[in-house]
This record gives sequence, structure tokens and C-alpha cells, in this order.
Amino acid sequence: MGFDQGLRIVPQTQMGTRRIPSSMSKLASQPNNATGISGSLDAVYERTEDCLERAIKSFDSKIVEGPPGGGKTTTAFKIASRSSEAFVYLTKREDLYEQGERLSDEFDLSHEIIPSPHRDCPSFDEDSPQFDPEAKSLYDFGVNAARIHAELDLDCSPNCEYMQKWETFDDDPADIIIGHYKHAYLSSLIEDRIVIIDEFPGGAFEREFNNADAMISRFLRSVDRIPFDDFLDLIENRDDLDRVKAVYAWFRRNGVGTDDRTIIEANENDRYHTLAPFLTYTVLNTIKNGNGFEVPWFNLTGIEAGFEESSPFSGLETERLAAVDREQQSIHVLTPPDLSGARGVVGLDGTPTPMMWELATGEDFDHLSVLDREKEMSAYVRDFLGVTVKQTNEHLKPYHGGHITENRDEAILYGVEVKEGQKPALIAPEKALEAYREAGILDRTGLSMNYAQVLSSNDFKGEPVGVIHGAPHPGNQPVKKWAAYFGIPVDGEGEGMNKTYGEFGDEIYRHFVHNQVLQAILRFGRGESDATVYVNTAAIPDDSIEVDSMANPELFNSPNKRKIADHLRDAGADGATKKDLKKTAEIESMTTVENILYDFRDKGLVEDEVVPGPYPTVYRWSR
Repeated sequence: MGFDQGLRIVPQTQMGTRRIPSSMSKLASQPNNATGISGSLDAVYERTEDCLERAIKSFDSKIVEGPPGGGKTTTAFKIASRSSEAFVYLTKREDLYEQGERLSDEFDLSHEIIPSPHRDCPSFDEDSPQFDPEAKSLYDFGVNAARIHAELDLDCSPNCEYMQKWETFDDDPADIIIGHYKHAYLSSLIEDRIVIIDEFPGGAFEREFNNADAMISRFLRSVDRIPFDDFLDLIENRDDLDRVKAVYAWFRRNGVGTDDRTIIEANENDRYHTLAPFLTYTVLNTIKNGNGFEVPWFNLTGIEAGFEESSPFSGLETERLAAVDREQQSIHVLTPPDLSGARGVVGLDGTPTPMMWELATGEDFDHLSVLDREKEMSAYVRDFLGVTVKQTNEHLKPYHGGHITENRDEAILYGVEVKEGQKPALIAPEKALEAYREAGILDRTGLSMNYAQVLSSNDFKGEPVGVIHGAPHPGNQPVKKWAAYFGIPVDGEGEGMNKTYGEFGDEIYRHFVHNQVLQAILRFGRGESDATVYVNTAAIPDDSIEVDSMANPELFNSPNKRKIADHLRDAGADGATKKDLKKTAEIESMTTVENILYDFRDKGLVEDEVVPGPYPTVYRWSR
């Protein structure tokens, strides 16, 4: 795409300042009134209720940091049930809507699920005979679902369940309405209600355009008064002052968005995303960030103050932020919702990064914490949740891309099963799970889930044994991208656990890596029994978690060892001879079999019965 061509016109003195978030200092200085945690888990519940009560009654914007198992979500519904206010509960996944419904019933709250075209309209269901490809295509171009129903002759009409739900949605206002983060964009839903956002919603407010060049070119070809022919013309000539003035004049008259009707009425091959004008505006306004990204001026603060009223660049404002990735040839757009009409906004997060919450939502949050992460989290994990953490690796193990250490990882799972007496539950990055599935390694586990799925999930609370394989390291690009939204250039230096992006970038890095590992650990141990969690990464937040011991996976670090162990465990009291094991495990060397058996015997895993005469020695599994 060649985003790096062309010069910027506006002088550096008019570019404003970097968007350094005040929440960096607020988080560091936010004290916790508690001096120590004692008693039972009920004490944590009481603290959670106190924090949430203060947050909800403040009618302000608050982040409540509470550990998994501390009852944040349940308590939010409990407080809502005794409040005279109306609420909106927004969460990440549709499967969590059921949790919201269950809690509403438990606390006698009237409730309603916000309608969704993909859930409620057959025109958007690819498995339905009423599926309409054009409806889905227009929706993907950013056209509102209601407008699509109004403008197209869809098979689902006139009795579309989706539209009928909307028609009756406000007839009997519910105490609490339940939906996805993206429903925060619907101002009519959040107006005069207290909005509860469960976990960090930032990704829901982002849109990545890998085809920005095509979208921009289609837009430019559709507008006569913008003097650029296509994307390449824009890139090559965005230093032409006269042409840029004409573009700014057009944007001042028309804004940086597109009406849905324009897209619907365009020919199919000429349609572009409703954000195409904004993408054009972004490319026109970017400056190099020095790290493979370009940053538009409007990501910075103080821009409008830098322009004279008569300047051709004045009079243009947008709440959106953008990051142009020159290496990946993509544009990322972050659109914070307008929550100004809400009675209050309460964010629930086990490991919040307040500055990212503020950027993603446009809110200025105060930070309330149920526990002091440095002083109390370790005790909470050990004494309240009953979780023992064992570390199996002193390296980062960035498995986000699916590059696993197959043999060693299977050895850990096998060793944990032998030691703990049952198959462990597993948390790992999604691509790592796919690699384990292809290699047949998931047979060594019970329940398995990726990092994204475990947020807000209680599925692991009854699991007494767990393994966390690898860190969810996203690579350099997401860290650079989020820093670019702030208008701050960051770049990574070093490798593995020595990787750093500088003081500011490391806040974002920890959000994506260390905080997610902590969230995964805290998913265990909330059942009736204690839990032991083996963590195969060094990305364990040392200010929050106390590692009990290092665990060595070398005992089962070869396929031959695992084959022999499997056969002996299956044989039970009958045992097996060395000859049997050599044949069953398909091992060429008897010496290899003997060495493995001796090693197992030294570790107390195998007993041998030596009988007199010509009879062979029998080996039995002793665990």
C-alpha cells in the first residue's frame, strides 16, 4: 500500500501533545484501604459488595478491580436488585447472557436480552433458507441492520423476529437489559441507565481494515469534489496543499462518515465501508511514528487549539482514533462509544489497565480495588482459593502463534497426571490448542479452553488440577497499535522475559501477557477442594502470585518413556517384562528399555519382582 510516501503539511508546532494518560499515575497512587486480608471468603465478598455499592451509588465512572472468585458479577446484580435505578449489563460473549438471565431471576430483576440480527434474524443466518447474502454484505460494510430491513425486500419480513423484538423492546422497560459491548453504541439503550461493563471491552470497539486501499479508492471514485482519483493518488500527493485544502473543505461540509443509504444505493462493485471517508481522512492526516506505524494528528491532544480559525485544517473533529500499520498494510480504527447519557458507568475487571479502559470507552475512570494486588493477592490465591502454583519454565513461552514445544509440553501434561492422579484441565492460547489437537496431545487433558474464553468463565472452579501452557503474547504489533492510539511511539527491545517497550509500552504489554496469565491462574480453586496449577511460562505477575515451587517435566520427556509408562499403567497388577515392553513400545534397543525402567524405579514409579530360575523379571507400576 505504501503508507510511507508523501510529506505532512501541518507544522510540528501545531501538532498538539502526546495523549499520555493520567490513569498511569492514578493506578500507581490508588491506595487500598485494607491493610491485610483475613477470615473466610465471605470477607472478600463483603469488600466486593462495598466497592460496587460505592461505585454504583456514585453515578460516576468507576473501575472495580476484584479477583475472579470474589463475586463481582453476582454482586452487581444483587446491588441492582435493591436499587431504584435501571441497569444495562454488557459482556463479551453471548453465552454469558445466560449467566445474566440466571442472576436476574435469582435476584428477582425483570430483564431483557438486547436483540441481535445474527441471533434473531434468519436473513443473517447462513444455515437458514431465508439467508440473504446481500443483507450480510451490507452489514459487513457498516450498514445498520434496521436500515437493511427497511430498504431491502427480505424474506424474513414483514414478521421478522428481530424487528418485532425491537418494536416491543421499550414497551415494558426492564430493570436490567443484557447485551454485548457493542450495544454501548446504541445511545437509546444506555440513556438514564447505569451501565455495567464486565471485563475490558476494548477489542469490541476496534475494526481492522486489511483492504483499506480498496475502500478508500471506491470512496474517492464516488465523490466528484475530492481531487484524488484513488488510494495511490492520495498517498503520492498528500503533500499537495491546494488539493488537501479542497479535501478538508469537503470534509467540513460532509463530515467523516457515510450515510447508510449511500452504501445501499451504490452498485455492488462500488460499495465501500461506511468508515471509508474516515479512513481517507486518517491517511491524509498521518505522521510517521518511527516504529512501522503512522499516527493521525487527531490521536494527539490539543490539536484544535493549534489551528487558527481561518486555517484550512480547522473545524474538523472526530472521537475515533486510528493506527496505520505500514508493515501489515492495514488500518485499525478504535471507536469509543458515547456513554455520556448513562447515569453511571461501572467496569468490572480482575486485572484492569485503567488507561486502556479510558481510551477504549472515552470515560475518565476512578479505580477502586477489592484487594491490594501487591500485599494481598498472594494470600488470597493461596489461603482463600486454595491454589498452589508450580512453575515449570523460566522462559516466556510465547505460544500465541501456535509454535509449541510439542514433546516437552506433552511431558508436562503426562507428569502432572501421574503426580496428581488425574488428567489436568488446560488453558493455553487458541493456536496452541489447535496444535495440541492436531498432535493428539489434548487426549492428555480433561477440560481445555483458550485465554479469551476463560474471562468471565467459572468452568474451572471445580477443577483440582490445572496446567497453563504458554503466555498469550500477541507479538509486537498489538502493543505498538494500542500505543499508537495514544499517539505514543513504542518499540520492543530484548527477547523473552527481558523484552521491554519502555515504561509506557510495558503497561500495554503487561495487559496482554502477564495480566492474562494471572486471570487464568485465578480461574482455578473456587470449588469445594483446593487446586494445584502448573504454569508453563515465566510471565507470572510477581507482584500478585507467589510460586510454591519449580516442577521438572523431564521424567516423561520422550515418547518412549510415555509409551512404557502407559503400558505399565494399563497392565496393572499383571505387570510386564522388559521383552513385553520393548515389543509393545516398538523400541529397538533393550538398553533403552532398561534405562527407562531403572529411572522409573529410582523415582518410585516402578516396582520389580525378581523370581528364581529362568523366569523373567516382572515390572509393575506402583503409583
